Amino acid sequence: MADNAAREHARAANGDPDATAQAAVSSVWRNAIESALARGDAGAAGTLHRRAIDVLGPADAAIVANQRKAAQENLTGQTYTAELPLPVPNPTEPLDAEQVLVAIDAAHQVATLQNAAEFAGNPSQQATNKHFIDVRFGAAKRDVVRDKADLDKQVADWLAQPGQTERPPLAVWVRLSGRERRGIDETLAKNAMDPGVGEPPVSSQVASTSPKVPPPFDIYENLPKYPFEPNVLVPWELQKPRIYIPLRTSSSSASAKRRRSADADWSSRGRHRLERSTGFNRW
Repeated sequence: MADNAAREHARAANGDPDATAQAAVSSVWRNAIESALARGDAGAAGTLHRRAIDVLGPADAAIVANQRKAAQENLTGQTYTAELPLPVPNPTEPLDAEQVLVAIDAAHQVATLQNAAEFAGNPSQQATNKHFIDVRFGAAKRDVVRDKADLDKQVADWLAQPGQTERPPLAVWVRLSGRERRGIDETLAKNAMDPGVGEPPVSSQVASTSPKVPPPFDIYENLPKYPFEPNVLVPWELQKPRIYIPLRTSSSSASAKRRRSADADWSSRGRHRLERSTGFNRW
């Protein structure tokens, strides 16, 4: 059918029907083989290649041969790698991620050395095998790290529930190590003795509900410094001390009267002098 279509196409193009049809048929067979190889169906590709061995052109035959060789090399590498021992954690036992990762690294090193020794005479196949070995063991380590992270998150979410005193579900509990189980039991015991677990402390509640009391008023705040400005009311304990002028006493009433008059006049002059120097009227 493909041969007839190619011949019709050649006649329409007014070319040599035999040469053009042969190239078209070769291209059709090559595309069919490449499609089978792309799907990973090496068996179907081999069957098509055997059927088209007589009609493939030289260029198409070389391309198909190289692709089939690479596909067979990949298949050999995948089969060889799948048979290598790989440590994997048991889903029904506690997950010790550190121990499993160490075991995987050790097995990876052994597999690499074994591949190098067994395929020393075939560098291309050795390189292909090493690629699949690195991918398989690297994916195993990734899965262990991811499983451990998921397990830790489930435990943390369980313990974060307010007032939690129950152990995690059995599916999680059986994957925990003895040290992790003891730590969980200690946390649950503390929760059982603390009725207010998950609630804010009482001190913080009182602090949040207590009214804010302003600081005491300071009567000496923002007062002018000495000497005081005019017409400014200043507490009496900050004012300049009074000047007391003692009056002499005498038995003579006339002398005492004159002295009191002189003392009052002197006191008045002193008062006015003080007012001019300080700007503050004390009397």
